[in-house]
Parts: sequence; C-alpha cells; structure tokens
Amino acid sequence: MEQKQIEEVLNAIKEASKNRKFKQSVDLVITFKKTSPKENIQIDTLISPPNPVKTSKVCALVDKDMYMRAKAVFDNTINREDFDKYDKKKIKKLSREYDFFVGEAGIMPQIAAKFGKQLTGIGKMPNPKTNTVINPETKIEELNENLKRSFRISNKKNLAISVKIGDVDWDNSKLIENLKYVQNTLIKLLPSGESNIRKIYLKTTMGKPVSI
Repeated sequence: MEQKQIEEVLNAIKEASKNRKFKQSVDLVITFKKTSPKENIQIDTLISPPNPVKTSKVCALVDKDMYMRAKAVFDNTINREDFDKYDKKKIKKLSREYDFFVGEAGIMPQIAAKFGKQLTGIGKMPNPKTNTVINPETKIEELNENLKRSFRISNKKNLAISVKIGDVDWDNSKLIENLKYVQNTLIKLLPSGESNIRKIYLKTTMGKPVSI
C-alpha cells in the first residue's frame, strides 16, 4: 500500500462522513483468503497500537496476600474471600463493565469455578496466552499499562476482521501508523502471511467501505 493512496482514501471517507450526534471512528476492514483448502485462518490476539484508540478497564481477581498491591494498580480488585458475594447477575454486570480480567495463578481453579462460565463465553477469562494470569513476581504496573492501551481482535469463524484504528478527527499520520501496525501484526499471525490477505478497506462508523 502506498502512503499517498491511503491518505487519499482517508480524506475521501472523512469528507463523505456526515455530522452525527456521536464521534465516528475510522475502521480498518481486512478480508482473508485461504491459500489451500485445509488452511485455518484463526485470529485471536491482543493488540496495543502506537496511538491508543481506547482506554480499557482492568479488574483483578486475587488472593488476600496480593490484594492490597493489586488494589493500588488495577481499576477494580476482588479478593478471593469475597467471591461468594457475586451471583450470576453481579458477574454478568461485572463482565460488561471491564475489558480485561487478570487472575492470580494460585487461585485459578476458584476463579474458573466462580467466574469461568461468564468470562469464557465472552473471551475475558484470564489466560496465560494474553498474559492475564499473574503471580507475585509479575510486574503488575507494567501489565496494567499495557492492557489499558490494548484491545482484543478476533475473526471467530469469519474470513474478515474489522478494527477501529482511530476517530475521524485524528490526523492521517496517526491513523496510518495504527493501520500499518495492525496490518503487520496480522501478517505475522496469518499462516501464509501477506498471501492470506484478500482486500483491505477503510470506512467510517456509518460509511461505506472503500478499498485501498
């Protein structure tokens, strides 16, 4: 993709966007193609673009020995001794309020028993693959800062993915920087790299996709 071409598309979709009662985002849409019938294109990862598009909220589920330390860092911290205070309704509300949940390794069985059904179903269960299972040696301040600027992207069973790369009032330079970051991240994760990318589009929240 040529930088000039990307800027032309960005300018076009911005100009076409109508004034709304809400701030429209700029979304990157990438469609995939298989290079062989058996190829599995499955994306499920956390990304932290150079220009944060949101500030995520993080909730920690820890044992009493780690509680005070975690409480000073995360948006919310729940002590294992208080797990019984959470019924299905409260857990559902909690799962909607926070983008990420981190869990202490030593009590993962208790976390799974109490919160597993709700959090697993929406992809928020603490998991070593997303660095959200912690222990006393974890640099939780650094982890929290990273999670706050991160978000999850997943294509589930679709051969396409849509990612917010910023807002319509952002400078093109920031949008392009995030676009290239997402594209390069995906290329590294795809089984055949760039060969798995069919088309790349840009669009505003309410606008039509424009091919790059």
